[in-house]
Parts: sequence; structure tokens; C-alpha cells
Amino acid sequence: MTRTIRSRLTRVATLLTALLWGLSLGGCATKQVHGLGAEDPVQGGAVQAFHEYMAAMNANDWGAASRMMHPEALDEFHRVFVALSAADTSGEVSQMFFGVQSAEEVKALSPEIAFEKVMVGMIASQPGMDQIFRDADYTFLGTVDEGEVVHVVYRMHIGIGESRISKIAVSPFQPEGDGWGALLTGDLEGMIHQLKAELGTLLE
Repeated sequence: MTRTIRSRLTRVATLLTALLWGLSLGGCATKQVHGLGAEDPVQGGAVQAFHEYMAAMNANDWGAASRMMHPEALDEFHRVFVALSAADTSGEVSQMFFGVQSAEEVKALSPEIAFEKVMVGMIASQPGMDQIFRDADYTFLGTVDEGEVVHVVYRMHIGIGESRISKIAVSPFQPEGDGWGALLTGDLEGMIHQLKAELGTLLE
């Protein structure tokens, strides 16, 4: 691995940790749900999908969570990690996150499986993170329509050690087939863009 690629991957590793924290603050699940779902049939469908998605994440069931994501979001996520694996000729990235030996094998994974493997790997690398997801709760606040996308607004409450963090968060959902698929949150999209910047022309 060249010094330039090694330097990039060092920075990327830092961003991956930030991405996981962004997910825990901007798209974490819950045991306790407060507030009512939307009565409008369209909004109600998105809200129901949101609750199911959050429940899967609360249970650390990343396979179920990946199946609830919109294909476009999964494709973008997968593409970034294929490029990450290709940048690391040592195969360490492929092995660490996917349990395979090469970028070609990472590319051959379905986007759903790739997302699941990345999340399982990142959760495992952060002691106590799985419990943070299990113990979190939220208050449903409402929805905001933006074209065909419905943004579900809620207040997250998560515990880190003896501290309790609360923040307003938004999870966007878009119609997919007969249901709804979760899009990347604003926090996650920001992290993805930073990853792309670190990789530069590798994503071209």
C-alpha cells in the first residue's frame, strides 16, 4: 500500500467511527415510543416503516434494517465501501468489514449484505455500542413532506456512560414498491460525502 493510500485510509477509519456515531444520533432505534403516528395514509405508511426500521436497529438486527432501506441508499453505501476495499491492496479493509479477501469479493456482495456486514463490524469495533442502541428511546414528533419523500421527525434520547444525550433527528423515507424504504439520514449522507472526498478519484 502506498503512503498516500495508507494516509487516506487512516483518515477514513476516523470517519467510519464518526459515521457510526452519526447513525446512533440520527437514526437509532428504541424500546419506548411516545407520540402518535400520522393519520394521513401516505404519511402513515412512512411512519409505520420508520417504527419498524427503528425496532430492527434497536434489536441490532442489521439484516432486517438493511432490507428496510431504499435500494438507492444501499447502492451508494455499497459503492463507497467497494472503493475503500479497492484502495487497500493489503486486503485488511475487505477482511475487517466483510470477512472476504478482496475488493472483487466485496463488489460481488449484494448491497443489503454489504450494509449488514459493515454495521455488524463497526458495532463490534465499538465496545458498548450495541447496548447504546438497545437502551435508546425516542419521542415521535411528526412528519414533513418533500415531494415523494416523507421526513419523520423525532427526538432521540441515548445514554453514554452516565450521560444522557437528547437531540432532534430526522429520518427520510421514500416509496419503494408496495412499501417504503429508508434513505440515508442527513448525518450519514454528510459522512458518505466526506468518505468520497477522502477517496478522491477512486469513486470516478
